[in-house]
Amino acid sequence: AYHHIAHMKYHFVNGGGGIRPFLELGFMPYKMASGTQTVFYWKGNTTPPKDYSLWCDLVVATLSHLMERYGADEVVTWPIEVWNEPDLTNVFFHGSIGDYLKIYEYAAPAIREGDADVKIGGPAGAGSGWHAQLVDQAKNKSLPLDFLSGHAYGTSYTWQLDAMRSQLNTLGN
Repeated sequence: AYHHIAHMKYHFVNGGGGIRPFLELGFMPYKMASGTQTVFYWKGNTTPPKDYSLWCDLVVATLSHLMERYGADEVVTWPIEVWNEPDLTNVFFHGSIGDYLKIYEYAAPAIREGDADVKIGGPAGAGSGWHAQLVDQAKNKSLPLDFLSGHAYGTSYTWQLDAMRSQLNTLGN
């Protein structure tokens, strides 16, 4: 069903120099999108999926393909981030925090389906956006959350790192 995966282009160096991918599940394929909002000239769709089950099938198929091509031992070293800056609503995500948390709730088990050792996290928030809510959801719903990610724009990043470490520590990992 996802034959286009066989034609994926890989824009990374595999092996030499210790460079490894950091995968991001972001931007929705048009046929799976719940809306038409986009960003950038290439029109990356910024809406949640209209069918979470089909979207999860795509996530599983993509990771399965990567594991077949590169081996599970390699792929589990690649952190997988769910979305990019969803807290910048109406820019990189046209949805609410509830919509993002639903995407994460579906993505986490789909990502782990291929291998329980795959590292999953997010939300790559701008500033400290939505980190605490994601940690709370992971705790309350027993979802895997191996890392928090974020971007520090025009500010010291140390306060953000300290806040994320503190939030992750509440998971007991």
